[in-house]
Amino acid sequence: MASMCSNPDCSNIKRVEGDCPECGSPAKDLGFKEGTALIKLKKEKMNRREDEAQEITIPEMDEEINDEDDKIETIKDEPKIEVASTAKGINSPILKILVFIGVVIVFYMLFRLII
Repeated sequence: MASMCSNPDCSNIKRVEGDCPECGSPAKDLGFKEGTALIKLKKEKMNRREDEAQEITIPEMDEEINDEDDKIETIKDEPKIEVASTAKGINSPILKILVFIGVVIVFYMLFRLII
């Protein structure tokens, strides 16, 4: 691989000549396995730092909770609305199978007439 920053806490994962411009650590010539392992370690640390930064910047809202907004107004003495099912007969599984068989027979007869 190429020379890169040897500091695992540094976020620089690019090729470096001499010293790292971000942290000042000396660059080391690493092999493929060592280089990819160091890059993976650096990315994990950067992600962990970003997650911690997000947790810190999220304001606490527990102190400002207003219970008045959570109340739900309900209307009493209203009859419940019932939804009428208009397709009661087609909901039967046996009827669905029979309709499917009928459609298959009709298409079979149509194709027999064409051929």
